[in-house]
Amino acid sequence: MSTDYFLFVNSNQFPEVDLPLLAKNDGVELTDDNQLTIDGLFCTRCESMDLHHREIMLTDYGDLGQEYTWFLTGTYDKESDLNQLVERLVRCAATLVALRPHLPLALMRNAESFYVLNSPSGLILSPMCFDDEGILPRLFLKPYTKQHIQSS
Repeated sequence: MSTDYFLFVNSNQFPEVDLPLLAKNDGVELTDDNQLTIDGLFCTRCESMDLHHREIMLTDYGDLGQEYTWFLTGTYDKESDLNQLVERLVRCAATLVALRPHLPLALMRNAESFYVLNSPSGLILSPMCFDDEGILPRLFLKPYTKQHIQSS
């Protein structure tokens, strides 16, 4: 079974503005053909959300499945350190939340659990393992709560 990670965003500047910003994070690079590579993931791709994807998000997550416009996805390579990969992805999410704290964003794995959920009403982080737990307040310049969320 593959382990796929998804970063859903609501942005009218994705990918033109956002991908170069994400590439400033360690382990994230923007290739010459404007594709994002993330250490620990293969088959990374960025796509516009179509109506089918939007309906699935709203059906599965109700109010939490807000109107996303883009998603970035990739599959865990099963060789990299998983905690480092999650931290790298959370740093990418934090980059976008800092840029636009009021816009929806969701970082999840296999559509089973949220790691980061940003909305106009707040920021929710799932319990995560970091070598340095103090990293979260430095990454997210917005108050947050820790909570485990499951899809319906």
